[in-house]
Amino acid sequence: MAQYPEEVINPGPEDNSLLYLQTQHISQQVWNENVSRILHTRRVMHANRMIEPPNQILEYLRLAGFYGVARVGQFDYDRSLVSALIERWRPETHTFHTTRGECTITLEDVAIQLGLPCVGMPVIGKTDFNWQDVCEWLLGVRPPADRILGQRLLMNWLEEHFNHLPDDADDVQVQQFTRAYILRWDWRVLIIITFMGMGSFSYASTTQQPVSPDPQSNIYPLLPPLVSGQNPRPSVTSLRQYRSLLDRMTDDDIIWQPYESSEVRQLIPEYCLATPEIWLASVPLICFHIIEWHHPDRVLRQFGRQQPIPVMPVHLGNYHTIQLRGRISTNWTEEYSNFIEAWNRWPHAVVDAPLALGELDRTSEYMQWYWRHTRRWIQRVSGDTGYVADIAEQLYRLTINSRSTCSDCIDYRERVARDQRNILLAVREQRFNMNSQPAPPPVELPRPQIPRDRPSKRRGGYLSTQPPIFYDKTLALWFRYLQNYLIGPLLRRSTRQEIEFISCLQD
Repeated sequence: MAQYPEEVINPGPEDNSLLYLQTQHISQQVWNENVSRILHTRRVMHANRMIEPPNQILEYLRLAGFYGVARVGQFDYDRSLVSALIERWRPETHTFHTTRGECTITLEDVAIQLGLPCVGMPVIGKTDFNWQDVCEWLLGVRPPADRILGQRLLMNWLEEHFNHLPDDADDVQVQQFTRAYILRWDWRVLIIITFMGMGSFSYASTTQQPVSPDPQSNIYPLLPPLVSGQNPRPSVTSLRQYRSLLDRMTDDDIIWQPYESSEVRQLIPEYCLATPEIWLASVPLICFHIIEWHHPDRVLRQFGRQQPIPVMPVHLGNYHTIQLRGRISTNWTEEYSNFIEAWNRWPHAVVDAPLALGELDRTSEYMQWYWRHTRRWIQRVSGDTGYVADIAEQLYRLTINSRSTCSDCIDYRERVARDQRNILLAVREQRFNMNSQPAPPPVELPRPQIPRDRPSKRRGGYLSTQPPIFYDKTLALWFRYLQNYLIGPLLRRSTRQEIEFISCLQD
């Protein structure tokens, strides 16, 4: 088997000013075939042991904005799928980088799939309390000192004391049980639920599977959020298979707006649709010491809007590495006052972009910019196929745009174009639109001031006005690549007709 020079297939990014952490990213190790890591969660089984919410606490769950989460129920956790998605998560942009553009878990997904309210005060405050006293006050039971680790209450203690609510419980006991029920949900599990919901629901949309109605409508007065449905997913089990699927995704494999069909909309409860304006707000997401940035301006296709070349993402720097360990007395409300102010001003940070007029073609100005700045492939075997498609596209583009007039050249040009078109179809790449779509103007949004006591180090930027890349190689150079590294003996017998055709293109 022929060995390629290392520089022939470049998985990206060609311009590393955006993904400046690439050398430290897990995708670098996967490409070098040094790792095959599958992520495991420590508490996912607790979600499967959660009891159905008793009727007595439903009203308090609704008032707390937690009714939707309480109705999620059991779910299948696919470790390989979550691991493959995380390999495409980029902390530099706070988004997943797919082959067809950026996407992410938005506030819309949180609202519709989990039923959580998105408007209100952030979950933040002081942590230097006597937590045994706090638990006794809120739950009516005082946990032993060895059941509390720092600011964490052990789950098995909650399961032991709050696994059943008596039918004759008074209102105080109902409130205490409600608080314990909410505490039993591990918030990291909620993220995984949203992961699984996004994957399964989008796949169900592509296969047009019917969405099941609420099977417990005779018990609960309100519909559950959409993630509670058991939707099918591809029959894939291994991490390598998921990587291959994500590496070879085409435009038809992504449902950018899975909630827009009339069949789905009628199953979304009203409490999931409160204040939809905030879904398009570019704001910090805050949970005590954890800060992530919600960047809808980078994933506007998920909202049915035109996607411009985005401006520089908010760079959080060292705030991604802060831990609670050793910071018991920190008042996070004061520490993160700038971020809290940015969150509270969300109406001024709503992205205003025009509605999309159609699909964003892969030859568009945005996609050409995106492919230059992203990590296109995770596995080498996918890079091989994608590289063949790149070369076939350039050959097709050159032959279509050729102005040669000799009859032999015209016949040969048509044959080459037909062959390259067949190659693109064979690898499921439809790259036949030669007219590049211009990108709309970038969306300018207010930027927060990063607190000075933890300065962020700017790692460079990129020019949003940089023109899209179309390779300026001649057909002869592409034939040389094909001959030396990919096709080999199949193209070594160049005919006189081929040589004349190449000369016409170079002239």
